[in-house]
Amino acid sequence: EYEEIVDSFRETLFYNVLAMKIKNTNYEVNTESEERYFELDLLDFGTGYNANVMYFQQWPLVLDVFPMEDGILEEDSYTDSGSMGGFLSSLFCLTNYNFVYDIKYPLMISLYDENSDYTFQFAIMVVLDNNQPRENELGTLEFTEESVICDSKDKLMTVYALGVEPSGLFVELEGADVNYQCVTSDCDIGQTLGIRGSASLTSYFPRCYNGNVIVEKEGYYSGSEVVSTLDSDSASVVLEKLYEYDYEIRIVDYDGNERSPTSDETIYFSLVEEEGYTATAFYPYDDSKIELIPGEYSLFATLIKEGGKGISVNGQSFEKCVSAPVLGLGGIFGLERDKCYDVELDDFNLDSLMTGGLELTWEPDRFEMDLANEVVFYVLEVGEPQDVEDLEEVYSLLEMGIGMKEPEFK
Repeated sequence: EYEEIVDSFRETLFYNVLAMKIKNTNYEVNTESEERYFELDLLDFGTGYNANVMYFQQWPLVLDVFPMEDGILEEDSYTDSGSMGGFLSSLFCLTNYNFVYDIKYPLMISLYDENSDYTFQFAIMVVLDNNQPRENELGTLEFTEESVICDSKDKLMTVYALGVEPSGLFVELEGADVNYQCVTSDCDIGQTLGIRGSASLTSYFPRCYNGNVIVEKEGYYSGSEVVSTLDSDSASVVLEKLYEYDYEIRIVDYDGNERSPTSDETIYFSLVEEEGYTATAFYPYDDSKIELIPGEYSLFATLIKEGGKGISVNGQSFEKCVSAPVLGLGGIFGLERDKCYDVELDDFNLDSLMTGGLELTWEPDRFEMDLANEVVFYVLEVGEPQDVEDLEEVYSLLEMGIGMKEPEFK
């Protein structure tokens, strides 16, 4: 069924993206298979950076499959089926040309420079169209700072940059930079003047339908508002304060016992705020500081254990069958026959195992955020799986959400 395919594909993406390494950055390759399949040769020189590529199962995924009827795709024949076969199919890309896929999903890439203690993160969109990777045929859209549009400023407008106090009340902010984006032109308008509580910018804007007023101020998450200068005389843009915290990640079990992560454990935290702000936290710590804004967050975390006993999976033989047109005149009239071939999978060992995680919604209190200096994140430990069935049980227990604990401010 379609929903099962989407869930399986999300799981496959998570594990495969987690294993990706970028050549000439700081990491270790343990096996030849890791170097062959998961090392991306993107840089010609050593950078000294730490690099991570991430996809979380909570993130968006667009998956269209053809042909499909009432959410059902016809399954292929296997000589061996059951839970083991289903799990193996989620780990390997077994191409079936009976189906045409359109796929879109985001990836986040994080670069950390130990010398400057600076982290840079950016997102890209992976797109497959009719089983083929996307090609850029239109070139790159460049936003120019100066243009004919920016030179034609003749509409007087007033802009207010509204910060949000811990009480939830708005306050007008001084020293906020205001830009106006119209089509591909990014026009510098000016800066709000006055004192805190009584500040604004009155200046001339270019005439534009559904342009974007963008307001930025140090210490605040940038805000924007769609404004048509053809019929508007003012605009108010809300800026949420950025709170910087030291953070710690703790592991809890179902009995409420807490402990610190160990050197053989890796933890990834993703925080997505409802208005689009995102933040991440990691263990081992690259940088033990995080910036948050008030709002409602979707939290997703995974706990991975490296180098344990692992799970040994015996190789298996699968017979895959696809329907193909018969040769000759019958094929013209749509006659088909099953064409089958054997797939051999060697023995392999899963050394990196998911032993816990977290998925919940969290809305921190503004007053607590304003008073705190540190935030503690908790990830639930389910237990180390001993076989494939145990691994499937880990996923099931995490989906139930029992024993998960919200972050706490200190």
